[in-house]
Formats: sequence, structure tokens, C-alpha cells
Amino acid sequence: MGKKAPSVPAPPDPVETANAQASANRETAISQGAMNMINQRTPYGNLSYDFRGYAPDGTPQYTATQTLSRDQQALLDQQTGLQRQSGDIARHQLTEAQNALSRPVNMAGIPFQVQQVQRDNLPDLRFVDTAPRLQQQSSYSPLRSTVGDAGDIQRSVRVANASPTVQTSQAATGFGDVGGPQRTVSGQMAGTGFGDAGELQRTFSFSNLNPNVATDRATTRFGDAGDVRRGYAVQNLGTQLADAGAVQRKIGGDFTAERNRIEQALFDRLNPQLQQSRAALESRLINQGITPGSRAYNTGIDEATRAANDARLAVIANAGDEQSRLFGMQQAAGQFANQAELQAFNEALARGSFSNQAITQNNQQAQNAAMFANQAQQQVYDQALGRGAFSNQAIAQNNAANLAASQFANDAVTRNNQNALLAGQFTNAAQQQAYEQAFGRGQFANQAIAQNNAANLAMGQFANNAQEQAFAHAMNTGTFSNQAIAQNNAANLAAGDFANRAAAQNNAANLASGQFRNQAQEQALQELMARAQLENVSRGDANANAMAQANLYNATQGLSFDQRLAAAQSSNAARTQGWNEQAANAALQNAARQQAINEMLLMRQTPLNEIAALTGGNQVVGPTFVNTPAIQLQAPELMDATYATYQQQLNNAAMARQQQAQQTQGLFGLLGSLGGIGGYIFSDRRLKTNIHPTGAYVKGIPLYRFEYKWGGGPVVGVMADDVAAVMPHAVMMTPSGFLAVNYSEVLK
Repeated sequence: MGKKAPSVPAPPDPVETANAQASANRETAISQGAMNMINQRTPYGNLSYDFRGYAPDGTPQYTATQTLSRDQQALLDQQTGLQRQSGDIARHQLTEAQNALSRPVNMAGIPFQVQQVQRDNLPDLRFVDTAPRLQQQSSYSPLRSTVGDAGDIQRSVRVANASPTVQTSQAATGFGDVGGPQRTVSGQMAGTGFGDAGELQRTFSFSNLNPNVATDRATTRFGDAGDVRRGYAVQNLGTQLADAGAVQRKIGGDFTAERNRIEQALFDRLNPQLQQSRAALESRLINQGITPGSRAYNTGIDEATRAANDARLAVIANAGDEQSRLFGMQQAAGQFANQAELQAFNEALARGSFSNQAITQNNQQAQNAAMFANQAQQQVYDQALGRGAFSNQAIAQNNAANLAASQFANDAVTRNNQNALLAGQFTNAAQQQAYEQAFGRGQFANQAIAQNNAANLAMGQFANNAQEQAFAHAMNTGTFSNQAIAQNNAANLAAGDFANRAAAQNNAANLASGQFRNQAQEQALQELMARAQLENVSRGDANANAMAQANLYNATQGLSFDQRLAAAQSSNAARTQGWNEQAANAALQNAARQQAINEMLLMRQTPLNEIAALTGGNQVVGPTFVNTPAIQLQAPELMDATYATYQQQLNNAAMARQQQAQQTQGLFGLLGSLGGIGGYIFSDRRLKTNIHPTGAYVKGIPLYRFEYKWGGGPVVGVMADDVAAVMPHAVMMTPSGFLAVNYSEVLK
């Protein structure tokens, strides 16, 4: 447990300390006496001090010698002679004195002496009964800690599913064969001929399309854009608050038993002291020559009685103050507990409100997330739809029958296909131009053959023109059919989009309706909470009124007690006044008796006084010596210095042990929380209550769980008498008469 704590210093030897103090006092007294013996010279005589040796204990001894002046000595001699003559005359007066003294003292007619004051006709002392029992509690209406159910929150809405597909018609991807063009004519071939201009381009390349127009099919589906979220996780709002604890509706007790115990303890301690003081007072009065029953004796006893009554009333007042203090502490503790419970309830309510707000925000965020996910899904769907439409537009240029729902996305493909078609037409036009040029060259070369074959060529051209016209007619017919199908598909797409918008509008209406109902439920909850708060305020006012009535009742009880106390004090004051009047009458009667006795004794003493006057003569004037200044020497306070040094050493050791105990944190942690003296802690068994052994030991000393009588809660520690049996050096008797223990020494 760290380094060893410093040991308690050994106490000084009291005998040695007392001897040293006595020796210092003796030396001081000897020096002070020698310094105060000053020889004096006056006109009437002298005073001188002469050393005459040492006493057996070593104390120096002196003799004081007084001598008269010559005149005073002559006067003394003369006075001595006169006194002799007066003595002779006085002897002759003894006969008269004998006659006066031979007559006995006659006490008849002298008032009798009053030995004591009669108390029978005095009113009895009045004592005030115990303080009235105060009203410890008042009727209390418990506050409402819950509110009624405002209804369920609508956490979901009915969502109408959007139609992901529309009904489309298959576009025609081909048309009937119109027959092949006539490529030859019968006739005589020109001998010179011309180069082949190339074949006509009868097809053109489609972007992302199957080049086989006859078998190509438009894309009727596109990738899945993901499921539409029709619900989202909803957290339930908290409808109940955590219990903040029970409200303390009454105070623990009236503490009458505690008051009686404290009052009895104070009386048990006070009564012996009062008895001892009364006995000591009576002994002191008797020792001073004051006889019982005399005025001075009765006055002293009466003052002691009043002081004892005041002390007893102070004990009763202190016990009542302690009861009021305990009641106030209990009441403050109850109010603090109720305030803590109210604070806990408000905190729980705030936490519940915050939690519900957070849950509402989470639900709103979940709803927003679901709507965002659905919007994202809708966007993915729209993008997929656009991609499908874009792709099908390219195919529709070739097949003219693709899904109309993808037409918006396939416009670009259609334009590409149109560009490809124009490119093919341009190529065919170029080929036609080359052919015409070659044909022109052939015509130029074959004019002779042309003339011969003109009729055949014209017939072939007519046949090809007819075939071209039939092909164009069939192609126009297929295009018209595909346009009709596309129009139908567009109508279906518009109908599907209209239905989806209607479903979205219905979903928005359902969501708004759910939000409206939830807002209505929130408003109902707020109204319930407002009514509960209003009811709690009313109950709080009722409780305050009940508390005010209890306070008024207690104030009335206190006023009644004060009135009874004032009446008792007034009665006791009247009794004291009657006692004083009787004591004054008795003193007056005793004074008259004493005066009569004095007059009678004066008559008897007159002859003696005359003799004394004769024998007195003139008095010699003695020398008047000057009061020499008394030199006071203060002996060194060896005992105080010794014990102060020892106390400082003891405090230093206790402080070091306390610091060590605080560093190790000890077993009890009492050094910083309990009152003590110089590091010692009150551990007297008489200061503790609810003492129970724990079954544990430290250095063979049993440990107890107990409470101090002045409060502070249960603690664990030792008893001073147990420690004294094992470690007596760790126990100290305090000036208050209670034992204290140095816990640092016990725990090191």
C-alpha cells in the first residue's frame, strides 16, 4: 500500500514536563521576590530587608526590619505610659462591667427570625406540554403521467400499379413480289457495247436492324427497369413514456420518536450536571457562611432553579428544533425527489417527442426514399422505354411495325434508316447517272444499233417502268398499313400513359389522405396532451392549496403552543414575584430583629467600650512606606509549549497518514467525508446507530455497517473500543468525551 506512513510521535512524559514547569515557576517566584524587596527610608521610619540564609528546600529567606524615627519613638514611649495609667482606671471600671454582664440577655419582645419562606400560598410552577403534533402531509392528487390513445397512424397507402406494357400491333415487314424487271430486250446487239454501270442497289443497310427485311421483327419488349416500390418500412411512433419513478406523496414521519430520543438524551446529560451544580452551589453557600433559609441562600437557590428551568426549556426547544430540522430535511428531500421525478418525466416526454419526431422524420425519409426509388424506377423505365423506342424506330423504318410505345426513342434510328435509304437512293442515282452516261456513250456508239433495237428497248423500258410502278405501289401499300399500325400503337401508348398518370394521381391522393389522417391523429394527441397538462396544472394547484392549508394548520398549532408557553411563563413570573415579596418581608423582619439585638448588645458593651477607650490612648503613627512597584515575571509556559509541540507533531503525523490514505483510497474513504480532529475520525459506538457486523475483518478488527446519528447514510467502518483492544495508539479521547480513531493507522 505504498511507503510506510510515519508513526505517531511518543507523547511527552507528564511528570517530567510538570517538574520542569514547577522548577521554572519556583525560579521565577524567587527572582520576582528578590526584585520586589526594596529598602525604604521615610520621615517616620525605615524598612530594610536582610538575607538570613536558605530554607531546607534551598529557597532563600529574608527578614524585614522596621525602625521608627526619634520623634515617633518618643511618642511611642509616651503612649505606652498613658496606656498603663488608662489600664489602671479600666480595672476600677470592671465592677460596672461585671454588673452589666451578670444580667442575662432578655430576648422577649424581639421579632422572631424567619428561617424560610412559605411556599404553600404560591402558585405552582407551570410546565408547557410537548409541542403540538404538526400536520406532516396533506391530501395530494397524483399528476397524470400518460395521455389517451389518439389513434393509429396510417403508415401505408394503396398504390395502383402502373401498366408496364401496352398492346401493340405487329407491323408488316414485307409485301408481295411484284415481279422482276425486264433486263433484256430482244433485238440486235450493238457491236460496240458500253461498260457495265453496276447493279442497282436494291437494299440499304439499317442501323441496328436485321438486314433481312422480310423476317426482321420489331422489338416489343425492353429490359426490366426494376420493381416499383409499393411500400416502405415504417417505424411505429412511441405511444408510452418510460416510468420516471413514483411521486413522493408523503413525508417519512413526524420524527416525534427521534425528538423524544434526543430530548431524553439531552436531559440524561443535563440532569446530572444540574444536580451536581445544585449540590456544589449548596455546599459553596454553606461554606461561605450563608445558612439555609436565609435571604442570600434562597436567592442563590432561586437563581439556580431559574437557570435549571431555562436549561430544561432550552433542551425542549433544541429537541423541537431538531424535529423541525429533520422534518424540513425530509420535506426538502421529498420535494427534491418529486422535482427529480417531474424532471425525469419531462425528459422522458421530451425524449419520446424527440423519438417520435425522429421516427416521423425517418418515415418521411423512408417515404421520400420510396418515392425517389419509384421515380428512379420510373426514370429507368422511361430510359429503357426510350432506348426501346429508339431501337424500334430504327427497325420500324425497315419493318414499319414495331412497338409504338418505343417510337419516341426510335426517332433517331428512323432518321438513320432514312439517311441510309437516302444514301441507297443516292447510290442508285449515281449508278443511274453512270448508267445513263454509259448508256449515252453506248447510244453514241450504238446509234446504229439503237435504231435497230429502238423498238425492243422501248418495249423493255416500258416493261421495267411498269414493274417499277407496281413495286412502288406495293411499297406504298405496306407503308400505309404500317402507319396505321403505328397510329394504333401510339393510341395504345397514350392510353397506357393516361392510365399510369391516373394511377399516380390516385396514389398521390391516397398519400395525401394518409398524411391528413396522420396529421389529424397528431392534432388529437396534442389536444390530449394539452388536456392532461391542464389537468396536471389543476391538480398541482389543488396540491398547493392543500399544502397551504397544512401550513396554516401548523402555524395555528405553533401559535397555540406559543400562547400556552406565554401563559406558563406569566404564571411562573407571578410565582417568582410572590416568592420575592415574601423573601423581602422575611428579610425586613430579620433586619428588625438584628437591630434590636444590636441595641441590646450595645447597652451591654458600653462599659467595655469605655474600658477600651481608657486603655486605647493615642495611637502611634507608623511609618507609611511607598508601595514599591511589583515586578511580575512570567514563568515560561513549558507545559503548553511541550504539549503544543507534541500536538503539532501529532497533527503532522495524522496529516501524512491522511494523505497516504487518500492516495491509496483506503477501504472506507471516510477521511474526506467525516468530521474529525487532527486526522482522527469520530468512531465512538455511542455516536452510531443501526450497527450490523459485516463479517469482515482488518488486522483482526471487525468491520460494521452503521449510520451516524447526525445522518449521512450508511458507511462501513470500525468501532473505537474494538480498535483500542488491538491498536490503542490509534484511538484518541476527544475533548467532547467521545473516542476517535486514526483510520490511516488502521489501514496502512
